[in-house]
Amino acid sequence: MKKFFTQKKTAVIGISTWFFAARKVYAQIDSSNVTTVASSATKFINDLVIPILVSLALFFTIVSITRYILESDSQTKEGRKQQIISGLLGLFIILSLWGIIQVIGRTFNLFAGGDLSVG
Repeated sequence: MKKFFTQKKTAVIGISTWFFAARKVYAQIDSSNVTTVASSATKFINDLVIPILVSLALFFTIVSITRYILESDSQTKEGRKQQIISGLLGLFIILSLWGIIQVIGRTFNLFAGGDLSVG
């Protein structure tokens, strides 16, 4: 029970730190122009959030594949196989939603979403 409260306390501290750090970042934005705030939020999502989510899903999938190859027990291999499928499904969902948002944004000239060019 004590371990649960310690984990909960750690999660609350982490979330509140992230929240206040994000508020400090957004405090630097010139809020006199709504377009500036919207473009800054879009840039934040495209340059930070999406790459982090894709990296985590890819890392999870690669670790699951490695563990699947190294396992010798067939019962454990089934669990690893489910993890591989979950990682690939998560990666597919993240990239699909990002693509759909990009298509909608460009269709209505909202310029939402990012582009896939490097540099």
